[in-house]
Amino acid sequence: MELIVALAMWQGLRASEIRGLKKSDFRNGELHIERVIVTVDGEHIEKSNAKTVDYGTADQISKTIMGNINHSQ
Repeated sequence: MELIVALAMWQGLRASEIRGLKKSDFRNGELHIERVIVTVDGEHIEKSNAKTVDYGTADQISKTIMGNINHSQ
């Protein structure tokens, strides 16, 4: 839960972006948003695009957050 809150607060991620994350999206100290998961009529749908223009770009991740990711299962 701490990691989810940190990603939302410090990286400004939306809930759908957090739900779509995979460990492979964290590379070389950067976060690559490559998918979102939205819920429509109770069904989870994976989408490979998002609303923002900068979707798919890499954001630098703090060492603290990367440490939490590397230690999570």
